[in-house]
Parts: sequence; structure tokens; C-alpha cells
Amino acid sequence: RRSSSSSLVTAVTGSMIFDPVKRTGSAKLTVDATKIDTGIPLRNEHMYSADWMDTAKYGTITFETTSVKFVRGDQYDITGRFTMKGVTRTVTTRATVKYLKESTATRNAGFKGDVLQVRAAFNVKLADYNVKISDRAKGKVAETVRISLSAYGMSGS
Repeated sequence: RRSSSSSLVTAVTGSMIFDPVKRTGSAKLTVDATKIDTGIPLRNEHMYSADWMDTAKYGTITFETTSVKFVRGDQYDITGRFTMKGVTRTVTTRATVKYLKESTATRNAGFKGDVLQVRAAFNVKLADYNVKISDRAKGKVAETVRISLSAYGMSGS
């Protein structure tokens, strides 16, 4: 049985730029890997360790777009550089991008200025990023994990 638990990240920073007329944009997002919380303190300790994420040495995970291509509707193909545990690889995924001009509804939701929502997901093979699954954890932890992102940005400060 493989673990299918999810983790919550509470510290994401970065910038997203979007041109709704040209239907293109760019983004650079940074995750504070020391803030990833699996919901189980002991599992967090293992994940932060040198064999897993080695957050003492590699405290961040980053994604920076290299290409954003409009597909149809609110769908875009996004390619970028994903860096985890000091290893950078190119990933491509289909993303949903929603752009809302500032309005009473966006202000009532607590946003300032125009709002951009991006949702995307892609698979990461842990071995590709030097994440070692211990013999004790083999068969209990998936060798490939799904990275899911739901990010909001706003033009106002």
C-alpha cells in the first residue's frame, strides 16, 4: 500500500504576470520547504531529513515558467524549471488560469486590484530529485508524487 497523504504548504512567495489580451504570462514561485506540513509531526521530521528533502541544506522548492501557451478557454500549457533538493528539471503541465478584473465581488472576497488564480498539477519522480526512500519505507511511500498548486495573485497591495 502506498501513501496517498497530502501535505499543506503555508509559505509560498513569488510573482505571477498575466496579459489577458495576449493570453500569456510568466511566474516564479518559491516554497519554504521547512513549512511543508504533512499533518504528522514525526513524518515531518523524516521528510525534512537529509535523505528526504534535506531542508537544512535545500530550504526552498522553486518553479519558474519558461513557456506559457494558450490552449482554449481558461486552459494553458505551462513549461518551466522545477527545482527541489538542488536538482532542476523541466516540467510541462496543463493549467487552469482565471483572470478577474477588480470588482465589488473581488473586493468583498478580500482581494485588492485584479485577481489571478492558477491551478496546476504535475508528477515528480522522487529519485530524479535525489530523494531516497528508505528500505523500511519502500512499498509504503509512492516513488512518484503529485505536486498540486492552487495560487492566487492580485495586482493591488
